[in-house]
Amino acid sequence: MNKNFTTFVMCLCIFVSISNVIASETFSPLISGSNSGKVNQWKVEANKRIEKYRKADIVISIKDSDGQLLQGIDVQIKMIKHAFPFGTVVNSKNYLASTKFASIYRHNIKNFGFNAVTQTIFWNDFWDEDFKAQQKKANEFYKSEGFQVRGHTTIYPRWSNTPKEIKALSKVDAPKAISDHIKETASRMNGWYSDWDLVNEMYGHMDWIDSMGGMDSLAQWHKISKEKSPDTQIYYNHNGMICSTKNSRFRKNIFNMMKTMKEQNLIDGIGIEGHLNEDSPSPEVMYTYLDWYSELDLPIRITEFDLGGEDRQEHGRKFGEYLTTFFSHPNIKGITLWGFTDGFMWQKQKGLITPKGELLPAGEVYKNLVLNEWWTNVTGTTDSDGKLKIRGFLGDYEVTATIKGKKVKKKFSLSKSGVSSSLVIP
Repeated sequence: MNKNFTTFVMCLCIFVSISNVIASETFSPLISGSNSGKVNQWKVEANKRIEKYRKADIVISIKDSDGQLLQGIDVQIKMIKHAFPFGTVVNSKNYLASTKFASIYRHNIKNFGFNAVTQTIFWNDFWDEDFKAQQKKANEFYKSEGFQVRGHTTIYPRWSNTPKEIKALSKVDAPKAISDHIKETASRMNGWYSDWDLVNEMYGHMDWIDSMGGMDSLAQWHKISKEKSPDTQIYYNHNGMICSTKNSRFRKNIFNMMKTMKEQNLIDGIGIEGHLNEDSPSPEVMYTYLDWYSELDLPIRITEFDLGGEDRQEHGRKFGEYLTTFFSHPNIKGITLWGFTDGFMWQKQKGLITPKGELLPAGEVYKNLVLNEWWTNVTGTTDSDGKLKIRGFLGDYEVTATIKGKKVKKKFSLSKSGVSSSLVIP
């Protein structure tokens, strides 16, 4: 085993001395905290960040066929799709089925404006050829519907999640079988995903990693994944990174592990699971955690967001606070809900709708934020310069100009650099 990697593994298995880092501001967010007492001040600051990082300038010019700018023209600027990935994990079997439940399931995915989905590719399922065919069919459907798709997860280094066929192999044969699995998965799914969790929740399961070849094997898995699926970004996904103000040692060790993985070019991004509950940090403290992980200079996705809680109204309120906090952070590149229907989610987290499709408080909050507050639909008239200028959320748009009952339409995409577009009225 490479000596550097061996040292790294040993450091992960014990609490290494990091007093020099603790003394710096790097770990300031690890101190427990609570709301400052300034009512809604966090929301004021979050909205400022959203305005700065999630929106850009739109300038629409209306001209006649001679190129003359026209003032007083009615213009509608209508958003079609967010650039920011608002997603959910999907059950491909339910999505593809011809049942009434599947129809409702697909309807609600669109009804909430999800533009991204996470497709699960757990190894225990992947042995089944029918499952592979189903995943391929589902992925093609997601792409045709315009979803961004990410994959979760290729390797889950926990004995309970290890296929029995691998457990039965010797320590000599098992690493090769794992490499072969990654080679097949990456080859089969090349072009399917924007990113995937190559290894999930490795920290805390180093005995599994060690028995399969240690960190040298991780480097080999990364190499195989990049060779067979070169356009797929590799994320390291983990739980407990933002869920509590306790366990600061755990967060420090996770941070140091990801830092080393980055230095070894083994990851392209960070997946923060986000399984939250009533005792999770306040929005202010949560934001400082996100700031801290951003010091690694890697993109971050909230990959498995859900929230526990018994009081529905309180659940909806806190759900909105966390969603706003995530969306307001400039380094968060996507938010994925870990399910959205009560009774069909991990543990007892509360969803956005009931099994019958009835909207719950968290669902009302989600739709109001994503499809109302964070959505651009503006009607106005061109000024004396023949222009309509607004700020809009990044995404895809359709602009319609109306003059003497005649409508002219044009589509455009708004990026952070802004957009300036012209419509010519014949």
